[in-house]
Amino acid sequence: MPRASTDVPTRDAVVAAAAKVFARRGFQAASLREIAAEAGMTTGAVYSNFDGKADLFLVVLEEKIDPRIAVMYDAARRAPPGGLGEGVGREFAAYVKQQRRWLILLIEFWAQAARDPKLRPKFGERHGRLRAQIAEVLGERAARLEAQLALPADQLATLLIALTNGMAVEQLADPEAVPEDLYGRALDIFLE
Repeated sequence: MPRASTDVPTRDAVVAAAAKVFARRGFQAASLREIAAEAGMTTGAVYSNFDGKADLFLVVLEEKIDPRIAVMYDAARRAPPGGLGEGVGREFAAYVKQQRRWLILLIEFWAQAARDPKLRPKFGERHGRLRAQIAEVLGERAARLEAQLALPADQLATLLIALTNGMAVEQLADPEAVPEDLYGRALDIFLE
Protein backbone atom coordinates (compact mmCIF):
# COMPACT_ATOMS: atom_id res chain seq x y z
CA MET A 1 0.00 0.00 0.00
CA PRO A 2 1.37 3.45 -0.84
CA ARG A 3 2.77 5.34 2.11
CA ALA A 4 1.05 8.50 3.19
CA SER A 5 2.99 11.45 1.86
CA THR A 6 2.61 15.11 2.52
CA ASP A 7 4.58 15.90 -0.63
CA VAL A 8 2.07 15.30 -3.42
CA PRO A 9 4.24 16.89 -6.16
CA THR A 10 7.09 14.50 -5.30
CA ARG A 11 4.75 11.53 -5.31
CA ASP A 12 3.22 12.58 -8.64
CA ALA A 13 6.67 13.11 -10.16
CA VAL A 14 7.77 9.65 -9.03
CA VAL A 15 4.62 8.06 -10.47
CA ALA A 16 5.08 9.87 -13.80
CA ALA A 17 8.75 8.86 -13.96
CA ALA A 18 7.89 5.28 -13.03
CA ALA A 19 5.31 5.10 -15.82
CA LYS A 20 7.98 6.10 -18.33
CA VAL A 21 10.57 3.66 -16.99
CA PHE A 22 8.15 0.72 -16.70
CA ALA A 23 6.88 1.37 -20.23
CA ARG A 24 10.43 1.53 -21.55
CA ARG A 25 12.05 -1.31 -19.55
CA GLY A 26 9.27 -3.54 -18.22
CA PHE A 27 8.59 -4.41 -14.61
CA GLN A 28 11.51 -6.76 -13.99
CA ALA A 29 14.21 -4.70 -15.70
CA ALA A 30 13.13 -1.37 -14.20
CA SER A 31 14.92 -0.28 -11.05
CA LEU A 32 14.01 2.22 -8.38
CA ARG A 33 17.35 3.92 -8.97
CA GLU A 34 16.43 4.45 -12.63
CA ILE A 35 12.95 5.68 -11.69
CA ALA A 36 14.42 8.13 -9.17
CA ALA A 37 16.90 9.40 -11.77
CA GLU A 38 14.07 9.84 -14.31
CA ALA A 39 12.21 11.92 -11.70
CA GLY A 40 15.36 13.90 -10.86
CA MET A 41 15.24 12.64 -7.27
CA THR A 42 16.95 10.27 -4.92
CA THR A 43 15.81 6.73 -4.21
CA GLY A 44 14.98 8.04 -0.73
CA ALA A 45 12.26 10.20 -2.30
CA VAL A 46 10.82 7.07 -3.89
CA TYR A 47 10.92 5.11 -0.63
CA SER A 48 9.38 8.00 1.28
CA ASN A 49 6.26 7.57 -0.86
CA PHE A 50 6.21 3.87 -1.79
CA ASP A 51 7.08 0.55 -0.15
CA GLY A 52 9.08 -0.58 -3.17
CA LYS A 53 8.97 -1.30 -6.87
CA ALA A 54 5.85 -3.51 -6.75
CA ASP A 55 3.92 -0.95 -4.73
CA LEU A 56 4.90 1.79 -7.17
CA PHE A 57 4.07 -0.38 -10.18
CA LEU A 58 0.57 -1.07 -8.84
CA VAL A 59 -0.05 2.65 -8.34
CA VAL A 60 1.05 3.34 -11.92
CA LEU A 61 -1.11 0.48 -13.15
CA GLU A 62 -4.13 1.90 -11.36
CA GLU A 63 -3.59 5.24 -13.09
CA LYS A 64 -3.07 3.70 -16.53
CA ILE A 65 -5.60 0.85 -16.59
CA ASP A 66 -8.29 1.40 -13.99
CA PRO A 67 -9.99 4.43 -15.59
CA ARG A 68 -10.48 2.39 -18.76
CA ILE A 69 -11.85 -0.55 -16.74
CA ALA A 70 -14.32 1.85 -15.10
CA VAL A 71 -15.69 2.66 -18.56
CA MET A 72 -16.47 -1.05 -19.05
CA TYR A 73 -18.21 -1.15 -15.66
CA ASP A 74 -20.34 1.83 -16.65
CA ALA A 75 -21.25 0.18 -19.95
CA ALA A 76 -22.34 -2.94 -18.04
CA ARG A 77 -24.45 -0.89 -15.64
CA ARG A 78 -26.25 0.92 -18.49
CA ALA A 79 -26.73 -2.02 -20.84
CA PRO A 80 -30.30 -3.03 -21.54
CA PRO A 81 -31.55 -6.60 -20.99
CA GLY A 82 -30.05 -8.86 -23.64
CA GLY A 83 -27.58 -6.14 -24.67
CA LEU A 84 -24.74 -6.45 -22.22
CA GLY A 85 -22.19 -7.88 -24.62
CA GLU A 86 -22.41 -5.29 -27.36
CA GLY A 87 -21.56 -2.24 -25.24
CA VAL A 88 -19.09 -3.92 -22.90
CA GLY A 89 -17.49 -5.79 -25.80
CA ARG A 90 -16.96 -2.54 -27.72
CA GLU A 91 -15.32 -0.96 -24.64
CA PHE A 92 -13.19 -4.08 -24.10
CA ALA A 93 -11.89 -3.95 -27.68
CA ALA A 94 -10.97 -0.28 -27.21
CA TYR A 95 -9.36 -1.10 -23.85
CA VAL A 96 -7.09 -3.77 -25.35
CA LYS A 97 -6.05 -1.47 -28.20
CA GLN A 98 -5.48 1.61 -26.04
CA GLN A 99 -3.80 -0.15 -23.14
CA ARG A 100 -1.79 -2.76 -25.03
CA ARG A 101 1.57 -1.89 -23.48
CA TRP A 102 0.14 -1.69 -19.95
CA LEU A 103 -1.70 -4.98 -20.33
CA ILE A 104 1.56 -6.64 -21.35
CA LEU A 105 3.23 -5.11 -18.30
CA LEU A 106 0.37 -6.36 -16.12
CA ILE A 107 0.87 -9.86 -17.49
CA GLU A 108 4.60 -9.59 -16.74
CA PHE A 109 3.86 -8.50 -13.17
CA TRP A 110 1.23 -11.23 -12.78
CA ALA A 111 3.73 -13.91 -13.84
CA GLN A 112 6.32 -12.50 -11.44
CA ALA A 113 3.77 -12.41 -8.59
CA ALA A 114 2.82 -16.03 -9.26
CA ARG A 115 6.50 -16.98 -8.78
CA ASP A 116 7.33 -14.64 -5.92
CA PRO A 117 5.54 -15.22 -2.59
CA LYS A 118 6.42 -11.65 -1.52
CA LEU A 119 4.62 -10.12 -4.51
CA ARG A 120 1.63 -12.47 -4.44
CA PRO A 121 -0.21 -10.66 -1.60
CA LYS A 122 0.11 -7.28 -3.35
CA PHE A 123 -1.25 -8.74 -6.57
CA GLY A 124 -3.94 -10.60 -4.64
CA GLU A 125 -5.04 -7.39 -2.94
CA ARG A 126 -5.47 -5.60 -6.27
CA HIS A 127 -7.20 -8.62 -7.77
CA GLY A 128 -9.54 -8.79 -4.80
CA ARG A 129 -10.57 -5.16 -5.31
CA LEU A 130 -11.29 -5.82 -8.99
CA ARG A 131 -13.32 -8.91 -8.13
CA ALA A 132 -15.34 -6.92 -5.57
CA GLN A 133 -16.00 -4.11 -8.07
CA ILE A 134 -17.17 -6.56 -10.73
CA ALA A 135 -19.37 -8.39 -8.22
CA GLU A 136 -20.90 -5.05 -7.25
CA VAL A 137 -21.64 -4.19 -10.90
CA LEU A 138 -23.20 -7.63 -11.45
CA GLY A 139 -25.35 -7.24 -8.34
CA GLU A 140 -26.48 -3.75 -9.33
CA ARG A 141 -27.36 -4.93 -12.82
CA ALA A 142 -29.29 -7.95 -11.54
CA ALA A 143 -31.23 -5.76 -9.09
CA ARG A 144 -32.04 -3.16 -11.77
CA LEU A 145 -33.28 -5.83 -14.16
CA GLU A 146 -34.93 -7.84 -11.38
CA ALA A 147 -32.95 -10.87 -12.54
CA GLN A 148 -31.34 -13.76 -10.72
CA LEU A 149 -27.64 -14.41 -11.13
CA ALA A 150 -26.70 -17.98 -12.09
CA LEU A 151 -24.00 -18.02 -9.38
CA PRO A 152 -23.11 -15.77 -6.46
CA ALA A 153 -21.80 -12.42 -7.75
CA ASP A 154 -18.27 -12.98 -6.41
CA GLN A 155 -18.00 -16.33 -8.20
CA LEU A 156 -19.32 -14.83 -11.44
CA ALA A 157 -16.79 -12.03 -11.03
CA THR A 158 -13.98 -14.59 -10.78
CA LEU A 159 -15.17 -16.27 -13.97
CA LEU A 160 -15.47 -12.93 -15.76
CA ILE A 161 -11.94 -11.96 -14.75
CA ALA A 162 -10.70 -15.26 -16.18
CA LEU A 163 -12.66 -14.73 -19.41
CA THR A 164 -11.53 -11.11 -19.71
CA ASN A 165 -7.88 -11.86 -19.06
CA GLY A 166 -7.91 -14.84 -21.41
CA MET A 167 -9.49 -12.79 -24.18
CA ALA A 168 -7.00 -9.98 -23.61
CA VAL A 169 -4.08 -12.41 -23.90
CA GLU A 170 -5.55 -13.90 -27.09
CA GLN A 171 -6.04 -10.47 -28.64
CA LEU A 172 -2.59 -9.30 -27.62
CA ALA A 173 -0.94 -12.43 -28.99
CA ASP A 174 -2.86 -12.74 -32.27
CA PRO A 175 -5.28 -9.87 -32.88
CA GLU A 176 -6.16 -11.02 -36.39
CA ALA A 177 -7.38 -14.40 -35.13
CA VAL A 178 -9.85 -12.95 -32.60
CA PRO A 179 -13.00 -11.27 -33.94
CA GLU A 180 -13.45 -7.90 -32.27
CA ASP A 181 -16.98 -8.75 -31.14
CA LEU A 182 -16.14 -12.21 -29.72
CA TYR A 183 -15.76 -11.00 -26.13
CA GLY A 184 -19.15 -9.29 -26.24
CA ARG A 185 -20.81 -12.37 -27.72
CA ALA A 186 -19.20 -14.51 -25.01
CA LEU A 187 -20.58 -12.18 -22.32
CA ASP A 188 -24.08 -12.50 -23.75
CA ILE A 189 -23.84 -16.30 -23.74
CA PHE A 190 -22.33 -16.35 -20.27
CA LEU A 191 -24.47 -13.76 -18.47
CA GLU A 192 -27.77 -13.33 -20.25
